[in-house]
Amino acid sequence: MGWFSKKVARISKADGARGRSLIPGMGCLGLILSFAPLPAAAQQQRQPCTFHFVMYLYDEDLGIASIPAMDSDQAKWLRTTGAKKYPDFCLDPQNASYVMLTMRWSEKKERTVTKTHSATTTGPVPGVVGVTAAGPGKPAEPIWGTQLRTFITTWREKETETVSEAHALVLTFGTKDGTSIAEGVELKPKPTCQAKGVGSKAARKAFEFTFEYLALLERGRANQSK
Repeated sequence: MGWFSKKVARISKADGARGRSLIPGMGCLGLILSFAPLPAAAQQQRQPCTFHFVMYLYDEDLGIASIPAMDSDQAKWLRTTGAKKYPDFCLDPQNASYVMLTMRWSEKKERTVTKTHSATTTGPVPGVVGVTAAGPGKPAEPIWGTQLRTFITTWREKETETVSEAHALVLTFGTKDGTSIAEGVELKPKPTCQAKGVGSKAARKAFEFTFEYLALLERGRANQSK
């Protein structure tokens, strides 16, 4: 992992210290190390792999995870959708010629929302509190007084609130000569793809876009070789 750590350090410096400035307060490695590899049976049923990759996670406090790992939403998408939609893309740490790095962080943002408020008031209200006794030639008459009643008033108004918004960045690096990283080769100086996700399931969105882009790239290369 030493060579990969140096690579990310160089990228962070070149991109304005991206590894630090873009992901303040991430500190969530304990939650996102729920890496779920594809079952061996599923790998055997798939067509031969043409794209071998491995995923690592970056944590602002702990640095790069020393073992391959991915966000739980990424693992679920790969298992349920990615493996079917991109059958020639294989999560294969031993033969990977592409290294993906997921960075996750959150940013504060302001948004305007409409909220409903209510208020309760209690006060005297005039009303009939009883009737007089009736007699011959004298009908009953209402007795007026005051009673305490409770009133609920509701209204809606717009307010500005500050919320945390999830962000994720997936960087994909290819090896210089296209061989496996297991052979100790260097990565290319610039990422092949940079994909960003924002909001709910940000890491999965960035991961999914990465697959779409790399699939188009692979198809373009295949057409050129014909």
